[in-house]
Amino acid sequence: MSVEQRNLVPQAIAQMKSSESDERHDSEIKRADDPATLNPSGDLQNTESIVLEAVEQNPYQMSYTCLLLSRIDAHHLSGDVAVCVQTSLKHICTSFGWNLEFLSVEPTYLHWTIRVPPATATAHIMKVIREQTSTQLFTDFPRFKLDKKLDDFWAPGYLIFWGSQPHPIEIIQRFIKQTRHQQGL
Repeated sequence: MSVEQRNLVPQAIAQMKSSESDERHDSEIKRADDPATLNPSGDLQNTESIVLEAVEQNPYQMSYTCLLLSRIDAHHLSGDVAVCVQTSLKHICTSFGWNLEFLSVEPTYLHWTIRVPPATATAHIMKVIREQTSTQLFTDFPRFKLDKKLDDFWAPGYLIFWGSQPHPIEIIQRFIKQTRHQQGL
Protein backbone atom coordinates (compact mmCIF):
# COMPACT_ATOMS: atom_id res chain seq x y z
CA MET A 1 0.00 0.00 0.00
CA SER A 2 1.46 3.37 -0.97
CA VAL A 3 1.74 6.38 1.34
CA GLU A 4 -0.95 8.10 -0.64
CA GLN A 5 -3.34 5.17 -0.15
CA ARG A 6 -2.53 5.08 3.55
CA ASN A 7 -3.55 8.73 3.89
CA LEU A 8 -6.87 8.00 2.15
CA VAL A 9 -7.87 5.24 4.60
CA PRO A 10 -8.52 7.56 7.58
CA GLN A 11 -10.51 9.89 5.32
CA ALA A 12 -12.63 6.96 4.08
CA ILE A 13 -13.25 5.77 7.65
CA ALA A 14 -14.25 9.28 8.69
CA GLN A 15 -16.70 9.51 5.76
CA MET A 16 -18.23 6.12 6.69
CA LYS A 17 -18.72 7.22 10.30
CA SER A 18 -20.26 10.46 9.12
CA SER A 19 -22.71 8.67 6.82
CA GLU A 20 -23.64 6.19 9.62
CA SER A 21 -24.51 9.03 11.98
CA ASP A 22 -26.59 10.66 9.21
CA GLU A 23 -28.49 7.37 8.76
CA ARG A 24 -29.08 7.14 12.51
CA HIS A 25 -30.22 10.74 12.56
CA ASP A 26 -32.58 10.09 9.59
CA SER A 27 -34.12 7.10 11.35
CA GLU A 28 -34.78 9.23 14.43
CA ILE A 29 -36.64 11.88 12.45
CA LYS A 30 -40.38 11.42 12.83
CA ARG A 31 -42.72 11.91 9.92
CA ALA A 32 -45.94 13.87 10.27
CA ASP A 33 -48.06 10.71 9.90
CA ASP A 34 -46.29 8.92 12.80
CA PRO A 35 -48.22 8.66 16.09
CA ALA A 36 -45.33 10.38 17.91
CA THR A 37 -44.94 14.16 17.76
CA LEU A 38 -42.45 16.74 19.00
CA ASN A 39 -43.41 18.62 22.12
CA PRO A 40 -42.45 22.32 22.53
CA SER A 41 -39.08 21.41 24.05
CA GLY A 42 -38.21 19.36 20.94
CA ASP A 43 -38.56 15.94 22.62
CA LEU A 44 -40.57 13.18 21.04
CA GLN A 45 -43.77 12.22 22.79
CA ASN A 46 -46.21 9.48 21.88
CA THR A 47 -49.77 10.73 21.29
CA GLU A 48 -51.25 7.33 20.40
CA SER A 49 -53.47 5.92 23.12
CA ILE A 50 -53.56 2.19 23.74
CA VAL A 51 -56.95 0.50 23.92
CA LEU A 52 -57.13 -2.99 25.40
CA GLU A 53 -59.94 -5.24 24.23
CA ALA A 54 -61.27 -8.43 25.73
CA VAL A 55 -60.27 -11.48 23.75
CA GLU A 56 -62.63 -14.43 23.42
CA GLN A 57 -61.26 -17.94 23.81
CA ASN A 58 -62.07 -18.67 20.21
CA PRO A 59 -63.86 -15.86 18.37
CA TYR A 60 -64.48 -18.13 15.38
CA GLN A 61 -66.83 -20.55 17.13
CA MET A 62 -70.51 -20.69 16.25
CA SER A 63 -73.35 -20.48 18.77
CA TYR A 64 -76.58 -22.41 18.34
CA THR A 65 -79.66 -22.41 20.53
CA CYS A 66 -81.42 -25.77 20.48
CA LEU A 67 -84.60 -27.37 21.74
CA LEU A 68 -85.74 -30.99 22.10
CA LEU A 69 -89.13 -32.31 23.26
CA SER A 70 -89.73 -35.58 25.05
CA ARG A 71 -91.34 -38.11 22.66
CA ILE A 72 -94.14 -38.86 25.09
CA ASP A 73 -95.81 -35.81 26.62
CA ALA A 74 -96.26 -37.58 29.98
CA HIS A 75 -92.48 -38.11 30.32
CA HIS A 76 -91.66 -34.98 32.25
CA LEU A 77 -88.13 -33.67 32.71
CA SER A 78 -88.27 -32.89 36.41
CA GLY A 79 -86.55 -33.96 39.61
CA ASP A 80 -83.96 -36.71 39.10
CA VAL A 81 -84.71 -36.83 35.38
CA ALA A 82 -83.84 -33.15 34.98
CA VAL A 83 -80.60 -33.63 36.92
CA CYS A 84 -79.72 -36.62 34.73
CA VAL A 85 -80.30 -34.63 31.53
CA GLN A 86 -78.27 -31.65 32.81
CA THR A 87 -75.37 -33.85 33.88
CA SER A 88 -75.45 -35.83 30.65
CA LEU A 89 -75.46 -32.72 28.46
CA LYS A 90 -72.59 -31.17 30.41
CA HIS A 91 -70.53 -34.37 30.02
CA ILE A 92 -71.24 -34.54 26.29
CA CYS A 93 -70.14 -30.94 25.78
CA THR A 94 -66.98 -31.49 27.78
CA SER A 95 -66.17 -34.67 25.85
CA PHE A 96 -66.53 -32.98 22.46
CA GLY A 97 -64.91 -29.68 23.45
CA TRP A 98 -68.17 -27.77 23.02
CA ASN A 99 -69.09 -24.86 25.30
CA LEU A 100 -72.47 -25.04 26.99
CA GLU A 101 -73.51 -21.41 27.42
CA PHE A 102 -77.13 -21.76 28.53
CA LEU A 103 -79.20 -24.69 29.80
CA SER A 104 -82.83 -24.89 30.80
CA VAL A 105 -84.58 -28.16 31.58
CA GLU A 106 -88.33 -27.60 31.55
CA PRO A 107 -90.95 -30.30 32.26
CA THR A 108 -91.74 -30.76 28.55
CA TYR A 109 -88.54 -29.71 26.77
CA LEU A 110 -84.77 -29.29 26.94
CA HIS A 111 -83.47 -25.87 25.86
CA TRP A 112 -79.77 -24.96 25.57
CA THR A 113 -77.18 -22.82 23.80
CA ILE A 114 -73.93 -24.36 22.67
CA ARG A 115 -70.78 -22.89 21.09
CA VAL A 116 -68.89 -25.16 18.70
CA PRO A 117 -66.18 -24.91 16.02
CA PRO A 118 -67.58 -23.77 12.65
CA ALA A 119 -66.81 -27.13 11.02
CA THR A 120 -69.22 -28.92 13.39
CA ALA A 121 -72.49 -29.69 11.61
CA THR A 122 -75.69 -28.93 13.50
CA ALA A 123 -77.07 -32.33 12.52
CA HIS A 124 -74.04 -33.95 14.16
CA ILE A 125 -74.55 -31.94 17.35
CA MET A 126 -78.19 -32.94 17.57
CA LYS A 127 -77.51 -36.61 16.72
CA VAL A 128 -74.87 -36.92 19.43
CA ILE A 129 -76.95 -35.17 22.07
CA ARG A 130 -80.14 -37.10 21.21
CA GLU A 131 -78.40 -40.48 21.25
CA GLN A 132 -76.30 -40.00 24.35
CA THR A 133 -78.97 -38.36 26.50
CA SER A 134 -81.51 -41.00 25.40
CA THR A 135 -79.13 -43.82 26.32
CA GLN A 136 -78.49 -42.27 29.73
CA LEU A 137 -82.20 -41.66 30.40
CA PHE A 138 -83.22 -45.20 29.40
CA THR A 139 -80.42 -46.66 31.55
CA ASP A 140 -81.23 -44.58 34.63
CA PHE A 141 -85.03 -44.59 34.20
CA PRO A 142 -86.13 -47.86 32.57
CA ARG A 143 -89.80 -46.86 32.97
CA PHE A 144 -89.33 -44.52 29.98
CA LYS A 145 -88.47 -47.38 27.64
CA LEU A 146 -92.01 -48.50 26.81
CA ASP A 147 -90.96 -50.22 23.60
CA LYS A 148 -87.78 -52.28 23.42
CA LYS A 149 -87.21 -51.02 19.86
CA LEU A 150 -87.39 -47.40 20.96
CA ASP A 151 -83.90 -45.90 21.18
CA ASP A 152 -84.79 -42.20 21.16
CA PHE A 153 -86.31 -40.52 24.20
CA TRP A 154 -86.90 -37.35 22.16
CA ALA A 155 -89.74 -36.51 19.77
CA PRO A 156 -88.90 -36.44 16.05
CA GLY A 157 -87.32 -33.19 14.93
CA TYR A 158 -85.71 -30.34 16.82
CA LEU A 159 -85.65 -26.57 16.91
CA ILE A 160 -82.29 -24.91 16.33
CA PHE A 161 -81.39 -21.27 15.70
CA TRP A 162 -78.06 -19.71 14.95
CA GLY A 163 -77.06 -17.41 17.81
CA SER A 164 -76.96 -17.40 21.58
CA GLN A 165 -80.35 -15.89 22.45
CA PRO A 166 -82.84 -18.33 24.01
CA HIS A 167 -85.90 -19.05 21.88
CA PRO A 168 -88.90 -16.78 22.56
CA ILE A 169 -91.70 -18.60 24.38
CA GLU A 170 -94.11 -18.03 21.45
CA ILE A 171 -91.80 -19.93 19.09
CA ILE A 172 -91.32 -22.73 21.62
CA GLN A 173 -95.09 -23.09 22.08
CA ARG A 174 -95.66 -23.13 18.32
CA PHE A 175 -92.93 -25.77 17.88
CA ILE A 176 -94.44 -27.96 20.62
CA LYS A 177 -97.91 -27.65 19.07
CA GLN A 178 -96.61 -28.48 15.58
CA THR A 179 -94.54 -31.45 16.79
CA ARG A 180 -97.42 -32.92 18.82
CA HIS A 181 -99.73 -32.45 15.82
CA GLN A 182 -97.27 -34.31 13.60
CA GLN A 183 -97.13 -37.10 16.19
CA GLY A 184 -100.91 -37.35 16.05
CA LEU A 185 -101.34 -36.15 19.62
